Amino acid sequence: MKNQIIIHSSGNQTRIALLENSELAQLFIETEENQRTVGNIYVARVHKVLSGIRAAFIDMGTPKDAFLHFSDAGDHLDEYVTKLNGENAIPSHAKKDIANKDNLSNVQKQVLAGKILRTGQKLLVQIVKEPIGSKGPRISTDITIAGRFLVLIPMGDYIAVSKKIGHYKERRRLKGILNNMVPDGFGVIVRTVAQGQDKKALEDDLRNVLKKWEQIVDKLEDA
Repeated sequence: MKNQIIIHSSGNQTRIALLENSELAQLFIETEENQRTVGNIYVARVHKVLSGIRAAFIDMGTPKDAFLHFSDAGDHLDEYVTKLNGENAIPSHAKKDIANKDNLSNVQKQVLAGKILRTGQKLLVQIVKEPIGSKGPRISTDITIAGRFLVLIPMGDYIAVSKKIGHYKERRRLKGILNNMVPDGFGVIVRTVAQGQDKKALEDDLRNVLKKWEQIVDKLEDA
């Protein structure tokens, strides 16, 4: 069986046809209204906090509110809230738990997210799941910036290597290169395709993802 993929873009529409033995098997049509948004980053506002189900609905300026489950709030929620809303945005009863957050269980961290979030707060969010039917997108406040070889973790403090890179010496080599390269206050995940890459390739990719983050920070200051 001979398979062929044909892609045609025109105006605000992209058509992708899958041919099997020169006959149309499947046709996908993507318009500006339903383009993939996973990975997109937005400055949004908290619309409603529902601590009972450990979730919040977030207004991103789209027809449907996004859904933030507290398990997707990340370890740096308080830092993002403070950065965008000021020190007074964190309720006083949450500050004790924030000071001890490294020792909290996952469930306790979710409870803490419910204490931190308040209607009207600005948030930096990233789409992790496309909207389906009547539901809005699912989002996270655990922001990542993907490059070709590296994934940047703003406010992270670790270097992790893809588990698919199994050779110990290669894992150690990659970590050794990046240990002296990643700025303080950032973490990175080394992607599988980084295996065998030299220092320059990793350095160029790191510079690229850091630049993307700097552009986001510049927009935050104007938000």
